[in-house]
Amino acid sequence: MRPFILLCVAALALTTGCGSLIPKRLEFFQSKVKPFPELTASQKETQREAAALAAKRANDTLSAANKAGSPAEVISPASDTVDLTRSVSTSLGPPKSPYTGPATNLSTKLDGSTANLNNRVEDFAKREEKFVGHKVEGTGLFSISYFSYIGGILLLIFLAWTALKIYGMVNPAVGAGVGIVGRVSSSVLSRGMAEVAAGGESFKNYLHTSGFDAAIKEKVLDLFSRAHKENQSSDVQDVIQKLTKK
Repeated sequence: MRPFILLCVAALALTTGCGSLIPKRLEFFQSKVKPFPELTASQKETQREAAALAAKRANDTLSAANKAGSPAEVISPASDTVDLTRSVSTSLGPPKSPYTGPATNLSTKLDGSTANLNNRVEDFAKREEKFVGHKVEGTGLFSISYFSYIGGILLLIFLAWTALKIYGMVNPAVGAGVGIVGRVSSSVLSRGMAEVAAGGESFKNYLHTSGFDAAIKEKVLDLFSRAHKENQSSDVQDVIQKLTKK
């Protein structure tokens, strides 16, 4: 039992170095990531007004060119301009009301709106640069509670220690490293396997009533079973299957 406790302490010491097991420090007045800058409702309306006016003026130009009997070299590009400006206006949607002022004023207003958005995007990039590469809470593949994480680690350590004890029973050289010295008699080996099997059954009951997530239970049993199937003889595999059988 003493080596098992030492293993637990060592594992906790190693993992807490990453800061993953210690509850987080409380912070106040934290910086927050703000939404990416977008056009305001007023700026979007300016875009719609400008697009609608451009489409109207393009159509006026084509009509004037036709009335003046302009050559095809003028009519053709004027017609293309009508089609293009109409498509742009349709993509943005109609304005609440048509713009009736000078076109130059609307053009200047739209340019200022675009410049304002560009400045806000640049300010956002500078302000949020310090957060680049940092982990974002709540975006992990899955999450478990603090105590479930600790319990899962302790379960893995216990299973690893149990595996060493089982292997030590069939391999005296390894058994010496975990407290079994010399050769193990058949009666001791038989009793030991029976005790390990009984302990495994108790462990399964503890695991099923532990309150851990089903995914953690499945992972623990699967790791325990696979590790022994890959390294043990068929006889020992039968014991391990019984230990990990649901």
